[in-house]
Amino acid sequence: MLLMTTFLGGPADNDSRRTYQRDSWGSLNPETCVIGRVRAGRTNLKETTDDGSSLPERVKVTRHKLRGHPAKLIRYV
Repeated sequence: MLLMTTFLGGPADNDSRRTYQRDSWGSLNPETCVIGRVRAGRTNLKETTDDGSSLPERVKVTRHKLRGHPAKLIRYV
């Protein structure tokens, strides 16, 4: 949150970062896009491994969505 709020020119104190995370991070606004690397659509909640079979489709969808909206800030974790 510190990186994002600083990038946007907002205050960097703890309360402001918490508020930004609660109200804006990953919400349906044009400011952020949060892409998870977890497997979507599990058929069994006890399943803990990801065989990677859905990765190519997720990459394709993500690339398609990003084409019209070039990123100004990317953080890989």
